[in-house]
Order: sequence, then C-alpha cells, then structure tokens
Amino acid sequence: SLMKQRFERRRTVRSPIGKLFRRMIGIDLKLTQYKEGERFINHVVEAKGIKFANLVWKSEKNMPDMGEIKNPDRWIERIAKT
Repeated sequence: SLMKQRFERRRTVRSPIGKLFRRMIGIDLKLTQYKEGERFINHVVEAKGIKFANLVWKSEKNMPDMGEIKNPDRWIERIAKT
C-alpha cells in the first residue's frame, strides 16, 4: 500500500538531525530507566536489606513490573508473600 511505502521510506531515509534526535531520545529513555531502577533498588535495600533486594534475581517471576518499579513497596509486598 502507499501508506506502507511511505512509512518504510521515512524509516530508512532520515536526516542527520533526525538520527541525532532519535539517538538522544533513546539515551534519555535509558537514563530515565536507569534512574528509576536505581531508585527502586535503593528503596528496597533501605526498607528490607540487600539480601531481600537480591530476590529480584531469584526467578523471572520476581522481576518487578513498571508499576512496582515506580512504587517499590508494591514489589516488596508481593515478594514478601512468596
């Protein structure tokens, strides 16, 4: 379709400024994720200790979702029940 062709062309032909902007946005998003993760871990360690915080790595089920990362007490509650 014409719309698909235009979308594909736009995706492959980007200006240097557009590429820089996308790269900067990606970096900003990664920094934001890093800061949120750091805040999450710091809160959990302060509240329950490093041993409890390390439970995040015990299994895939223990990984926090975005809501829990933003509200670490929800994660603490969930993990404490297991």
